[in-house]
Amino acid sequence: TIQEGFDEGYGLGATMGLRVGVILGTLEGIWSAVSKSEKAVASEKPGSVESDLGLGDEKTAQSEGQRLRGLVIKARIALRTESVFGTEYWGADGIWKYDVREGDGGWNDVVDAHPLIQAWEATVRTEVDHFELDTGVLERTEVKRLGESE
Repeated sequence: TIQEGFDEGYGLGATMGLRVGVILGTLEGIWSAVSKSEKAVASEKPGSVESDLGLGDEKTAQSEGQRLRGLVIKARIALRTESVFGTEYWGADGIWKYDVREGDGGWNDVVDAHPLIQAWEATVRTEVDHFELDTGVLERTEVKRLGESE
């Protein structure tokens, strides 16, 4: 009985963990890239990043890097194990409290329906769209390396 419970919980935890990892990794990657870009712009020209980018008063303007840093911090807190598997979403019996549409996805159906996952994946989509990123590269099995021909 213990082994069966472990096996079932492991599958759900692994599926949930992968999704949380993609959310955090994507947000952290965007933040890192934007922050490095802002530092490069700031080192090329005198003045603040905000003024260089035409964002107004440097005391009131928030750079994209600062905004994304705040978003990453919020995501790290919201997607902690204690939150994702907290009593708000799970009963004492280990059954989810939110609506799940059963499909062919197994644990993916449960993870797809999790309110935190839905909310943070929507946030990631917004950021990906904002920066016009191609996330399809994450799903490709073959990646063209720099300098390789098609």
